[in-house]
Amino acid sequence: MVNSRGRCFHGPLHSIGALHRGGCEKRCLDGEYRADARKVVEANGGKVVDSYSTLGRYDLVAVVEAPDNATMMKISALLARRVPVRAETLPAVPSPDFAKSVSGAK
Repeated sequence: MVNSRGRCFHGPLHSIGALHRGGCEKRCLDGEYRADARKVVEANGGKVVDSYSTLGRYDLVAVVEAPDNATMMKISALLARRVPVRAETLPAVPSPDFAKSVSGAK
């Protein structure tokens, strides 16, 4: 799969919207927790594709590639234990794939 930026992905993508828990703002900005999160993701079969600081509902959104939803559930659970953020993990489906899968729905 190739995204609009020309990047190639081999597995399903997931986005993780994260809201920092109180008291970690300075350390989170220094990158300490982002590095810890990346280690957890990679040690458990995932790959951090990109991450963005955002305004609004989440402080950070990370795009993670994982072989399947079960792997991503494990990664999410481990991140919840090790990194001081509240997160929501969302499987991401390319719009054309979604349209194709529902085109025959009745």
